[in-house]
Amino acid sequence: MVEDFHEHLRNQHLSSDVLDAFEKLLADSDYDMENLIEAVDGIESGSAAQRALGFEIDENLFQAVRVMRSEAEWFVQHACERLREIEAAHLWSAALRKVSEHDIAFVTTNYDRSIEIGCSYSGTELDDGFAAFDDREFTEWVGISSSAPIRLLKINGSTDWYQGADNSVYKLKHPMPLYGDLAVSGMGGDFPRMTSAIVLPTREKRVNQPPYPDLVTEFRIAAREANVAIFIGTSLRDPDLLDLCG
Repeated sequence: MVEDFHEHLRNQHLSSDVLDAFEKLLADSDYDMENLIEAVDGIESGSAAQRALGFEIDENLFQAVRVMRSEAEWFVQHACERLREIEAAHLWSAALRKVSEHDIAFVTTNYDRSIEIGCSYSGTELDDGFAAFDDREFTEWVGISSSAPIRLLKINGSTDWYQGADNSVYKLKHPMPLYGDLAVSGMGGDFPRMTSAIVLPTREKRVNQPPYPDLVTEFRIAAREANVAIFIGTSLRDPDLLDLCG
C-alpha cells in the first residue's frame, strides 16, 4: 500500500517538497501506511508546538507534511472502497449463512464493507449498530443489540461512517472518502453536515467519541462470554486490540 501511495503522490503532481519528505520517511524499508501516518502526524503536531513556542520551523516542510497527511487519509479510505461487491459476496456469503445458526460477534479493525456486502448478498441479518436505511441516503447510530445473533463491531470505524454535529454518528448508503477539513452535506434540510468518522492511527481523541466507547464495551462483553475466539489476518500488534484480548 505504501508503494501504491507513493505512485498516487507522483500522479497528483505535488510539489517536490512533498515527494522529498515522503522519500525521507521511506528510508526505513519496514514502513507501512500505519507507520507513515504516525510519523506524519508526529511531525505535524511537533511543528505546530514549535510554532506556538516561537521557534523557527521549516514552513515548506510543515506544509508538505500537511498535504501528505491529507492525501494519506483520502488514500486509505479510497483503497478500502476499491473492493468489488461480487468478490466480497463470494468471500463471505457462505460463511455468514453458516454462522447465522450461532451467536457470533465479528470484530474488525478494517474499514472496508466486505462483511456487510456479504450479509446483503446472502440475506443474513446483521446488527452493526445503525438503523435501516429504508428509502433514505443516510441512517443514524442506534447502538448494537446484545441479543442480535450476528453482531459486527468495527472498532476503528468504517468507510461509510460519518460524524455529524454534537458527536452524532451516521452511515451513508453511497459512501465517499473525506479527509482534512472536507465535509459532505445534502441539498435537503434534513441531511446533516458530515465529516469522516473513521479512526486512523494516532487519532486517539476520536476513540473517545461515539460510537467507539460503546463498541469497545460490546467487544469486552463478547470476549468475556465467548466459548471460542478465532483470529484471522491480524498480527495482534495493535495495543488496543491486545488490551481487549489479554
